[in-house]
Amino acid sequence: KYPEKNRARALSQRVKKSGFHSHHWSYSVEHAKDVIYLNFKHHALIHRFLQYDQSVFMYRTLSGDLLDTREKHIQHVLNVFRINGIEAYEF
Repeated sequence: KYPEKNRARALSQRVKKSGFHSHHWSYSVEHAKDVIYLNFKHHALIHRFLQYDQSVFMYRTLSGDLLDTREKHIQHVLNVFRINGIEAYEF
């Protein structure tokens, strides 16, 4: 259903950080290796607050705002964390 996600996972296989999940903020080819590291619990949490838009290979907030840069995506993640009582997080 999402061939771009499979392609990005394949391209980023060697980009890993022990104990963390690689979260793609974008599935476009040029961003395939640009991942955000989250632990399993936080990775599952953030996906509850995202909608994937296959037409642009990126995520949107639940209110529809396109997260078209790494910075916007991280800011959204931090906002979700704050709302859920997660005070500090390093990327």
